[in-house]
Amino acid sequence: MRQVKNILPASAGLAILMFVVIGVSVRTAVAGGALSSTPTRDVENGVRDRAASRCLVQFTEGIAGTGRSLITVPAGKRLVIEYISARALLQPNQRPRLRILSQIGGHSIDHFIPFTQLTLLPDALFDNVRMIAGEPLQLYADPGTPVEAFFERDGDTAGTARCEVIMSGHFVTL
Repeated sequence: MRQVKNILPASAGLAILMFVVIGVSVRTAVAGGALSSTPTRDVENGVRDRAASRCLVQFTEGIAGTGRSLITVPAGKRLVIEYISARALLQPNQRPRLRILSQIGGHSIDHFIPFTQLTLLPDALFDNVRMIAGEPLQLYADPGTPVEAFFERDGDTAGTARCEVIMSGHFVTL
């Protein structure tokens, strides 16, 4: 009899606990009202359009360096270059130099991008040196002007050399 007296309050307590747990865990989702927001844009920077380009600069024996156009900035836009990368292949006794030439405010500006040695590539006749460069930066170029990549080599001018230059950034509408 005493056990029956304890079972009844325990069962009632358990039923109440289950009702509370089920009531708390099951909720319906109700969407609230619209949030107040104002669309904005960056007025100082104008409209941005993505820009990317690549070029291959290569030369033969006896030539120390040459350049190629990387991109020409359209009229009414300014180019902002955010990243330059390059991959050069040349003779072991040579060191690469990469210059990026841009024009801003009527002035031509040279930007030098450093290389690091990646590996020696075994070849049937000789070993080529592969070097890489990668530089996050912020370079500018005025409307209607070209951006050029100049690849040069220090040391002797034996053999061929090549360099692939890749640029990414954006155009700003003026």
